[in-house]
Amino acid sequence: MYLKRLTSVVMLIIVVLLNFRVSTAGIDSFTSDDTVSFLDIDGWYREAVEYNASLGIIRGTGMRLFSPNGDMTQAMAVTMLGRLSEIYGKSIEYSGGAYWYSRYAVWAENSLIVPDEELPFIPSATVKREAFAAYLCNTLDYLEIAPPNLPGWNNRENGWKSYNRPMPLQESGNESVNLHSQWSWPSFGGLCESGIFIGYPGNDFVPGAVITRAEACQILMRLCREYLFSDIDEKQTDSMSGTTPDHHDYIGVVVSTVEELLDAIAPNTHITLNAGRYDVSTVAGKYTPYISWLEDIYGHGERTLVIKGIDGLTLEAAPNAIVEIVTPWLYAEVLYFQYCNDISIIGITAGHIVTEIYQCDAGVINFYLCDKVYVDDCVFFGSGTTGIRISNCNNVLIKDTVVTDCSFTAINIHSSNDVEVIYCQLVDNRGYGYVVSAFTSNAVFRNCEISGNRFLWHGVIYVSNGYWGISEVLFDGCTIIDNAPDIATYGSGEYVLIKESQFHVLPMPQVSIKDCEIELGEFSQYWNNAVDLGGNVLK
Repeated sequence: MYLKRLTSVVMLIIVVLLNFRVSTAGIDSFTSDDTVSFLDIDGWYREAVEYNASLGIIRGTGMRLFSPNGDMTQAMAVTMLGRLSEIYGKSIEYSGGAYWYSRYAVWAENSLIVPDEELPFIPSATVKREAFAAYLCNTLDYLEIAPPNLPGWNNRENGWKSYNRPMPLQESGNESVNLHSQWSWPSFGGLCESGIFIGYPGNDFVPGAVITRAEACQILMRLCREYLFSDIDEKQTDSMSGTTPDHHDYIGVVVSTVEELLDAIAPNTHITLNAGRYDVSTVAGKYTPYISWLEDIYGHGERTLVIKGIDGLTLEAAPNAIVEIVTPWLYAEVLYFQYCNDISIIGITAGHIVTEIYQCDAGVINFYLCDKVYVDDCVFFGSGTTGIRISNCNNVLIKDTVVTDCSFTAINIHSSNDVEVIYCQLVDNRGYGYVVSAFTSNAVFRNCEISGNRFLWHGVIYVSNGYWGISEVLFDGCTIIDNAPDIATYGSGEYVLIKESQFHVLPMPQVSIKDCEIELGEFSQYWNNAVDLGGNVLK
């Protein structure tokens, strides 16, 4: 049905030409890549993660994160080892399946990678260190490579189960090594003796512990450098960047016009935008399977560009290019993402190009029912009512972004979880709302500047609960200064800089402030019920 072999070959040719996928032609065809850049690998594992990412073995968990301390699952394990096999020269066919690990799960089953004791295959099941050793040795068996320091290894026909290796480490004094399962000893014991598994500080191997993603990378780096690819320069690696999520191989497209931009929007696509202004109003009415238009509710005939149902899309400005995505319409949002997964917006300026600021009645960028959203180095300007709206989303990272000239809120977060806003500037907004609004959401604002904002209702930050849950918001290391209510318009009153509100019988939202610089100015108090975690400088 899927024309497996033909599809595999065609797709392989396309992506290799575009230089965005792992080649299966063998290690000799690989070239170096120094662009790996995860945001969360400042630890002992950094070198190992970057090494594996440069090979293409791992590609992160989304939003340019690697999650080094996350547990290794069966889906992750077979995917990593499948990619390692491809790098070594094996071809793993596309076999259908709806999930990012489907192809490698089928391969692992057909190639006997998962030991019997780990069956049935459950994608979300965690993998212990001793089990990962068995996965790894079975992969070496599949590659017809004698596992290191295992002289009793015969061949794939005999298999690991028939290898009755003794347990010589009892006299080593390391009690934890002896806590392994009987079935895992041939692989785990051998890899410990070979130095591929070194163990924790204190020479503690802990075979029964769940292996982390960082530990797996360290083990694979040792194996690759010392045994698999020791005869070549370690810099001869694949050109994968390593910053895209685990379940996407991206096709690269370069565009220069708004028409080309809309044509290119598709799943698993990295779109590079050349310098210029992309006015979405000029292509209103152009439909694709992933593009639709939302009429404004006021009947002005203005329409919002809706990008929907995309799994894996990056919009990124070309290096050193000024890229603007805009609309002149007062009642239309610039970009609206619905039901999307793994969306990255990088280096883009977006907003309303109008003659008088603060007069629009629509936002700039809107994410609704999306998972894994990454925004970096962007500028969102008014006079949109809201700069960034995040509704019913999970796993959102907004980084190094400026939101300005908005007439209602800079950032509105509604019914969303795991939202992080770091190193952002929410400045010079004017209007009738709060700079930050959070409803029934879990969010962190870290090292952000909130300043120069005016014409506010009652406060700068508003956090509220709803029927469906309680908000938990942390402000950590933020600068909140030079913000003032428009007393001339709204009159004097009890203006609270950070206002919390409960809904009916629910508890108050959990708002915490830590290491922030806060200026009271014309506000009557800083906050009503927030938790002071210390380190705050109040002016």
